[in-house]
Amino acid sequence: MRSLFRLDSIKMLTKLSPYVCIFLEEASKLFDMLHMYIYTMGECSYALEMARLLDPGEKYSGSKVIAREDCTRSYQKGLDVVLGKESVVLILDDRTEVWAKHKENLIVMERYNFFALSRGQLGFDRKSLSELKSETNRAMPLASTLDVLKQIHIMYLFDSGPAGANLTDRDVREMLRKYWKSCSTRPSESLTRPRKNRLSRGY
Repeated sequence: MRSLFRLDSIKMLTKLSPYVCIFLEEASKLFDMLHMYIYTMGECSYALEMARLLDPGEKYSGSKVIAREDCTRSYQKGLDVVLGKESVVLILDDRTEVWAKHKENLIVMERYNFFALSRGQLGFDRKSLSELKSETNRAMPLASTLDVLKQIHIMYLFDSGPAGANLTDRDVREMLRKYWKSCSTRPSESLTRPRKNRLSRGY
């Protein structure tokens, strides 16, 4: 499957992460009323191009794209521009600092660092995947994130907690807290938990 694209309209070359299509397909099945947003600190033109590549049939995110121009605070992402209660929103991002007010909703993903030029711009010490000439096991970060989503989904449906049986009263942030606590002794899973001073940069 093609994964490398030249985006002439914004003068950019981009590559999709391995497993991303499977990830989106599987994640979309978890909640009957799931709504996906593409949320980036990039400009609207970039966001729309990414939406076109990731969701060409508008099966997952539809027209729900949020870009820099939509943000209400400089250099920060917020849930005030997302339709829905904060208690039912899960955030997947490779940056923690842009979610200052919503870290309890956040699952930190490993950044997909393919291009050597990006490595230099972002200040990464390790080689990019293009320099290593290998993408062996590169599906693992998304696969592990999908596993977290599946666990939260199960907890959301079957862990009644203090809110009782009413699903609309349940809070995914509480589910996340329970999940992190349950896997705190398993480092490989705790890598997706928000951490302070993580070296990463978004779009």
